[in-house]
Amino acid sequence: MSTVRNLFLTDLPNIRVTFGYITNTIRNALGLEKTHYNDAFIIAGGVEQSRIDPISIKQKHKNNRILQKNRNGYKPSIRKQRYPLQPGDVVKIRGCNKKYTVKGVCSYGRSVLVLEQKKSFNPNKINWAYHQKTLMWE
Repeated sequence: MSTVRNLFLTDLPNIRVTFGYITNTIRNALGLEKTHYNDAFIIAGGVEQSRIDPISIKQKHKNNRILQKNRNGYKPSIRKQRYPLQPGDVVKIRGCNKKYTVKGVCSYGRSVLVLEQKKSFNPNKINWAYHQKTLMWE
């Protein structure tokens, strides 16, 4: 990093150099958490300017290619089909208006695991599903 910094200093004479301990001190004084966008805000000289919330984008694989999982002490779990619900899909359960995010399908498609609760649901109780594409905005 020091080699690259020296090249920047020679090629771009108008830049300002900062160090991590300076950014850390200012960030802690402002009460901000350690994130890339907060560090960029501090380095750019930000103090009390109004800011928008950052957009968080997560990438999802369209095809879950894991067909067999070998676990110690258990027989191999072999999946013979692609289930209609994939991780990251958003579903509504019949009888409640809350939306759940699918964690996965287990028991050969007989139950659906969701992130928001520890229990699983029967796929027949799902009355609405939104299948996420490659990019998921959070």
